[in-house]
Amino acid sequence: MHLSRNKKNYRKHTSQQRETEHPRRKKEKEKDKDSDKEKDKDKDKDREKERSATPTIDKPRPRGRPPSHPPQQPSHPQPPQSDTTNVPEKEKEKEKERSATPTIDKPRPRGRPPSHPPQQPSHPQPPQSDTSKKATPVSSVPSSQESTGTTTPNTTELQKRKRARLDGTVESEETYMSKIEVKVKIPDELKPWLVDDWDLITRQKQLLQLPCKAPVDAILQEYVKFKLGKGNKDAILEVTQGIREYFNVMLGTQLLYKFERPQYGEIKAEHADKPMSTVYGAIHLLRLFVKLGGMLAYTALDEKSVQLLLTHIHDFLKYMKNNVSSLFSLSDYMVAPPDYHRKAI
Repeated sequence: MHLSRNKKNYRKHTSQQRETEHPRRKKEKEKDKDSDKEKDKDKDKDREKERSATPTIDKPRPRGRPPSHPPQQPSHPQPPQSDTTNVPEKEKEKEKERSATPTIDKPRPRGRPPSHPPQQPSHPQPPQSDTSKKATPVSSVPSSQESTGTTTPNTTELQKRKRARLDGTVESEETYMSKIEVKVKIPDELKPWLVDDWDLITRQKQLLQLPCKAPVDAILQEYVKFKLGKGNKDAILEVTQGIREYFNVMLGTQLLYKFERPQYGEIKAEHADKPMSTVYGAIHLLRLFVKLGGMLAYTALDEKSVQLLLTHIHDFLKYMKNNVSSLFSLSDYMVAPPDYHRKAI
């Protein structure tokens, strides 16, 4: 019984406390709402002040088109601006910019009228003064390069073209293809001497003993004596004379290895009055026939005269083949001294 009474009393006490606390909570919630509303109002006021303080930048309107929607008026009133201050100053600035900037007109094609008339601006423009026309520079006139669309070559390119025209050594493709191909066949018995000569000079750094025991002039004279009773004397003399001239012209530029050039300079200084055909011998003469075919292609000879010349040249090479033992010898080479190696470097 006592327990049941205590429970009832506890329930009554808790219910009374809830009834007393409930109105208090309502009042506190209402106060919080009122304070939040006041804070929101203060924030809105601050935002309006910031908007009024910041300047508004209007976007430029496109010319010739009316605005799609009327400009929005600002919420806060602005002081009325006088028309006399803005309009004339802007027009003066535009006139100054137009007079200062050069206008480059595009060239119109000749003989064709324009496909459509030029569009006139919708808003009227103020008349330009004559000073703006006078201030336009010379660049407003279209140049010849702009009208034609082509660029003129530079002075360096023109000079190169003139040199190519004046240079007689540069030949055209037609003249090169029209030349007769001349091939001088070296006998197989003489080719090993050319290989040994290259090896002794370029790899082993040896030199020929000069003047030679059997120079080019002596070899040619012996050949003429050998052919006197077997062929046309005039033709043989003419061929041997041509071989001698080709040898003297081509020796210093095309018949020497790099290691032999200092020796050639010394020989030229010692024998200035003599032709080199009296100093150099059979191996350098054999080098001549390796290069002679390319040189004969530049001569003004027809096919018959070239074939006749080749028969005489091959006959002379046959003579050299038959006299290999007397014309060529490895004992004619010597080792170059150290001083010469310093010159050849």
